[in-house]
Amino acid sequence: MDDVVLKAWRGTVGDAGAGVALLAIGGYGRGELFPCSDVDLLILRPAHVDLKLEARIGEFIALLWDAGAAPSHSVREHAACLEAARTDLSFATALLEGRPLAGDAEAARTLLLAAADDGCRSAHDFLVAKRDELRARHDKLLDSANRLEPTIKEVPGGLRDLQTVLWVARRTLGLKRFDELASHGLLDAEELATLEDGRALLERIRFGLHALAGRREERLSFDAQLKLARQFGHED
Repeated sequence: MDDVVLKAWRGTVGDAGAGVALLAIGGYGRGELFPCSDVDLLILRPAHVDLKLEARIGEFIALLWDAGAAPSHSVREHAACLEAARTDLSFATALLEGRPLAGDAEAARTLLLAAADDGCRSAHDFLVAKRDELRARHDKLLDSANRLEPTIKEVPGGLRDLQTVLWVARRTLGLKRFDELASHGLLDAEELATLEDGRALLERIRFGLHALAGRREERLSFDAQLKLARQFGHED
């Protein structure tokens, strides 16, 4: 995907000068894409942008759609990014996993450092906000329908819960992987193995759901349960 995105960028925006940068954020930023995942992008621009640059950015996004990449993008200048990170928890979380791809690398790095600074949103505030977000999501999805046909990404014990652990660990301790939590004494060997095995199974199921539907699909319906069980070699 990096090859596709960078080729499209070079063919449209190219070297647009100081203050213009392309960043992978969210799931794409952390290098986690499923067959029909959105490609999360942030285009960093100067405070004042000319019409020519706006047109080139539009061409870049259109080219990605034509290539089937399904971009989910925003175009913001530095101050607007930090304001969004203060007020929008989802954007703050996506920036936490930001990865510069092209353009002004120094401007991109400066933004990512500022977004992870306590002056933007403190580590404590981030932890509390993600905890409250997790609890609200659990309360919403604990009905019987979601137990029988779970949304593999969002239900309690799903992929979003595992991601939340790592987001909080990254923001508060600078740790990015479960094995790093284990090496710091926050998980024992059995807990680490359970988490990694569970994540591998959930990712395999999510990949299978996308492949079965030919689109982004997260619900493990009764029909999908049967089809994936057969694909995984399970027998009645």
